[in-house]
Amino acid sequence: MYDRARGYCVRALELRHPGAGKALQGDPKGLLASMAAPDVPALYWTGVAWGGGLLLSNNPLPRIGELITVRALLTRALQLDDAWQGGTIHEAMIALDSLPVLLGGSASRAREHFNRAVALANGESAFAYVALATGVAQPAKDRAEFERLLRAAIAIDVSKRPSIRLANLIAQKRARYLLSQTDKLF
Repeated sequence: MYDRARGYCVRALELRHPGAGKALQGDPKGLLASMAAPDVPALYWTGVAWGGGLLLSNNPLPRIGELITVRALLTRALQLDDAWQGGTIHEAMIALDSLPVLLGGSASRAREHFNRAVALANGESAFAYVALATGVAQPAKDRAEFERLLRAAIAIDVSKRPSIRLANLIAQKRARYLLSQTDKLF
């Protein structure tokens, strides 16, 4: 489904930038440099769909080089509109920068994106907390931070931002489950 969604998103990019699909398969730098603020939604959704497809791939190893394109899409979206949708791009970057260093990840960058996402969302998006807990605190074996972040996600009042209510409820459900598994995870 993610790969199918990526196809739809690439077609959306093609509407404003003919040849975008081919450019993304090679060196996307020129294409991405030509993008402007109206392209941010397509850049974000293309990056998220592409990354989701990689994550859930039966064998992601042959596709590992595609992470460069995912990072480039999301980085360009950030450059064009850092505050888009209350920090949503930063939330995606938390997950991307939570990858191992060999795959371009950086725990310190993930934390920077977390801080920016929380500030832009006024602390009203549970996903940022869950992403940092699972992507940085858990691999670092920092149980106290892991639990603190998940409890913060659960404490968010989902009625404050109706536009992300469902996303918050899903993130809170995941946070509750992870807290129930803490002894197994640490």
